[in-house]
Amino acid sequence: MLLVLRNARFRLLWISLAINYVGLMTYITVHGWLALTVTDSAFWVGATAGVGGLGLMASSVVSGVLVDRLNRKKLIIAAQLAQAS
Repeated sequence: MLLVLRNARFRLLWISLAINYVGLMTYITVHGWLALTVTDSAFWVGATAGVGGLGLMASSVVSGVLVDRLNRKKLIIAAQLAQAS
């Protein structure tokens, strides 16, 4: 593992993905907290999380086909740019 981190490009990719993951987890936490604050109902917290999960599940089917057919490097860049927007 430490041998891989000597590669500057891989290290930059790893750090940027870690920052991305922290942002994603912050979004999920704040989204649930907002739903709880607005509705004061645990049901709606779960419902909003479930709807987000449905979107992820639907996009996983499409992305599986795309990964097999497209250039992976360009696909990773496009996915990160789309997530940043």
